[in-house]
Amino acid sequence: MSDYLGTHGFTNVATRATPKPKGAAEAHGGENKRDRRVDLVVGDGSPQILAVHEFGHAFGLDDEYADTAMYGGSGKAVGDAVTHDASAKKMQDAGGNKLPGAIAETSDSIMSAGNVVRPQHYSTFHAALCSVSKETAWALGPPQPKPGAPGAAPAPTPAPAP
Repeated sequence: MSDYLGTHGFTNVATRATPKPKGAAEAHGGENKRDRRVDLVVGDGSPQILAVHEFGHAFGLDDEYADTAMYGGSGKAVGDAVTHDASAKKMQDAGGNKLPGAIAETSDSIMSAGNVVRPQHYSTFHAALCSVSKETAWALGPPQPKPGAPGAAPAPTPAPAP
């Protein structure tokens, strides 16, 4: 099953999918091929808190689920960029690493089928913050003291003039 998911556009299957084979002893219905099934559990299996998902739309976030009958269809294929992909790619974490963006895939993300708020979900707020403040050096991560403030790393010493 993991191979099938990997070849059909799902990302990081090895770290995100946990096969739990039951075997013939625990199978229900005998060996009839029509009785075989695969249960896919998104995230921890908890139902999505729909109000939080819909509130994400109020912040300008797009649906991140792919076009599946189960979720009503988004019109997006697995791996397609969603509307907040470009703004997510403009963000960086506290280490200065760019975020990978936002794509359509059924996952435990709050804008897909789960309840997890991910860094890309701050992208529209980040874009507004940059626009209003005219400052683009915002990053996700633990709070850092302002340069020169108590507890801040010392400012680099300028090189002597030649």
